Amino acid sequence: MQIPAGTVKNAASETGFRVLGKVTSIEEIGNIIVREAAGGMVRVRDVARVEDGAEEQITVARDNGVASVVLSVRKQSGTNTVAVVDAVQAKLDEVKTFLPAGYRVQIVRDTSRVIRTSVHAVKEHLVLGAIFAAIVVLIFLGNLRATVISALAIPPPSSPPLA
Repeated sequence: MQIPAGTVKNAASETGFRVLGKVTSIEEIGNIIVREAAGGMVRVRDVARVEDGAEEQITVARDNGVASVVLSVRKQSGTNTVAVVDAVQAKLDEVKTFLPAGYRVQIVRDTSRVIRTSVHAVKEHLVLGAIFAAIVVLIFLGNLRATVISALAIPPPSSPPLA
């Protein structure tokens, strides 16, 4: 089992520190052997201060000045964005029933809106294209019956799954 145990900082970098295995106390973390050298063992407590304390705040999220929690959901490559957003929104509706009074869930960014708008625009343009094609056929043929037959041959825009 791997568990996060803190960070190791120096002037140039900050590295996450994980503990392999199971420890039950801070003293046991201090007793972990880091290196064996010339007949002696170097333990974590020899090279670091091991303490149980609050994690250092690295990032802050605020909504209109109020401290908030941000949860970012990212879809896997090759999955349907709109389907993922719909599934997340359905789960959020379930979660809202368990929130304590005064808490709320707010969606800050939804990439499916752009996709939904684009699909709607494509459908609209397909309908307009079919209408204009029928008008052009009417102008060239000058026969309403032939125009109606040609217009009915144009397939209506379908509703493919949103990508």
